Amino acid sequence: SFELANLFCEGNPPEFLDGTMKRFPIHLSFVLAVTFVSNVIAEDLPVFADDHVEDNILVLWRNDRGRDAVDRAANGRNCALRRHRRSGCIRSTRRNIRRLRQNQDIELVEEDLTVAIPENDNGGFSFIDLGSDDFSSDVLKEITNVYGYTMVQADQFEDHNSAPTVEEARICVIDTGYFLGHTDLPGASTRQCVAGFPTSYGNWFDDATGHGTHVSGTMAMVQNGFGGIGINPSCNRFGLIICRGLNDSGGGTVSAVLDAAENCCIPNTSKVINMSLGGSGYSEIMERVFNQLYEEEGVLLVASAGNSGAGTIRYPAFYSSVMSVGAVDESQIVPTFSTRNSQVEISAPGVEIFSTIPSDSFALASGTSMAAPHVSGVAALVWRYFPECTNKQIREALLESALQKEGSCNANYGYGIVQAKAAYDLILERGCANISEGTGEGGCNQAIPTPQPTPQPTPQPTPQPTPQPTPQLTAGRCDDDRFAKFFVESEGREQSCVWLAARQAEQNVLCVSTHPAYTACPETCKVCSDNCEDTNGSFQYNGVDRNCLWLSLRNNVIDQVCVDSTS
Repeated sequence: SFELANLFCEGNPPEFLDGTMKRFPIHLSFVLAVTFVSNVIAEDLPVFADDHVEDNILVLWRNDRGRDAVDRAANGRNCALRRHRRSGCIRSTRRNIRRLRQNQDIELVEEDLTVAIPENDNGGFSFIDLGSDDFSSDVLKEITNVYGYTMVQADQFEDHNSAPTVEEARICVIDTGYFLGHTDLPGASTRQCVAGFPTSYGNWFDDATGHGTHVSGTMAMVQNGFGGIGINPSCNRFGLIICRGLNDSGGGTVSAVLDAAENCCIPNTSKVINMSLGGSGYSEIMERVFNQLYEEEGVLLVASAGNSGAGTIRYPAFYSSVMSVGAVDESQIVPTFSTRNSQVEISAPGVEIFSTIPSDSFALASGTSMAAPHVSGVAALVWRYFPECTNKQIREALLESALQKEGSCNANYGYGIVQAKAAYDLILERGCANISEGTGEGGCNQAIPTPQPTPQPTPQPTPQPTPQPTPQLTAGRCDDDRFAKFFVESEGREQSCVWLAARQAEQNVLCVSTHPAYTACPETCKVCSDNCEDTNGSFQYNGVDRNCLWLSLRNNVIDQVCVDSTS
């Protein structure tokens, strides 16, 4: 305090001091009091609310002005390693955050929520470490015959290493990392078929928990006669992109997941993004970003439904743009831990799944975290054969071809258990253009089965009419000199009888009336030519249309009859 008083005095001109010596004790007391209070504030009282620096805040901006406003508010305090496309995570004062909320160039401001490996509730995610030293034992031989590989029909494809090369499909794994150098994983000797980039949580090739390595193994364990086999064991047609979205403890944030998705998965042309993670909090920014990736980038998003049992909701699996995957055991029964709700879209093996973990070892693990990579792996496997299909069509094909359980789509299984060969056959039969792109609503409202064409009946030959003998005209007697009565006999039966009315015989024409009381032909009747080619004609009698029959005369002898085609 005395030092501050001296500085106060030294900062004033001598004349001021000379003229104020009598008041100096008052000034000195004031300085001492202010200094004392400031020390109390600094040591014992909280800072003012507006100056308090908030924890991670997620911001979605509308335009470049909004982005610049976020940069000014952050002042270098960014959460993520890189900026997202339209969003960013910052740490700033409450005053600045309030200003961002009021800024018209800012669309959304929300808390950066947490996500993590699905919890262990109700017997969820857990490891049983098997080691890697004793692969000659009968136990490990049985375990390495992985039931999940056969349940999803990956074994029904031709030999993966010798199959014709088709377009590569890359799966991006947002998880805890990857153990590079595992004997049974891509990248053991070289980094062929596996790559990654640092994210908010460090190097992609580190994995402290083993969770990300286990997830990757389900999709990509190589076919080398050692350990297990992944859904995509052929390295020349498949690639893994490792993007850390979780830390060494298996936890993370929405911003870290978005950082991995937008700045790692997408730039590396990933077709499928697998997220064996989740949280209980809803993030509108995360949902919007995922909708954009799904609609504009053509990426298929897959996430574990969660391990919290029936009736719970986990994100990102509950977003409509994401395929939510539940678990089944070897008997195709849903375990109690598997989350069950209206957005569960499909199921896959997720109980005691054999896969890789760090230090060149293996483990059994259970959880929907293990189910999701089965679906991602199948999606990539099928997509490689049909690169012209969209992400929406691949999603639809997986749902329509799934092995139905408990009838139609339900909260336990979704549309059923994913089936690789059935999905392949469905697209092969119909073609991508004839596969629906779904509703976009997710869950049991997602699929729109493509209407099948109604089978056309085999054309039957048109029956030919039995030829009828040409009717012979037989003249009857004349009741009157002006009339001649005729009837037509066919096969011994009288078919019709007409009255002939003669008119102007000099024109060699007779008009035939079908009514005996009508004794004169109407003027509108046409005259047949001699060869009877003109068979049209009609007249009205008592307001009713009648047909005309025409007789052609030669030398006053009836020679032939012209009959109207509708008569």
